[in-house]
Amino acid sequence: MHEFQVEGGTAAGMVFSPDEKEVVVELAATEWSHLACFDVTTGNMRWRHETHLARQPAFSADAKAVRYHGVATESHDRVAWHWLDSATGKLLD
Repeated sequence: MHEFQVEGGTAAGMVFSPDEKEVVVELAATEWSHLACFDVTTGNMRWRHETHLARQPAFSADAKAVRYHGVATESHDRVAWHWLDSATGKLLD
C-alpha cells in the first residue's frame, strides 16, 4: 500500500487503469484542477496535468488514454471531454 501525496488541492476522486498498474487522482482546487497519474507499484508520480476543470477521469479500455470532463477550448459549449496520453499526460485532442 502506498500513500500518494501531491500538492495543489483536495483529492476529489480517482480511477485505476484496467491493468491496475496506474491510478489517476483528480485534485480539486479553488481556481485550478489537476490530474495526477501514479505508478501503483512504486507510488511515484508519472505525470501531472493542470487545467481549469478536470472531472470524472477514466481510462480507455486499452489503457492508452485518460479522458476527463473539462472546460471547452474551441467550441460553443462550456465544457467538453478531453483526452490525455496515459503514458505522458499530454493532450491528445
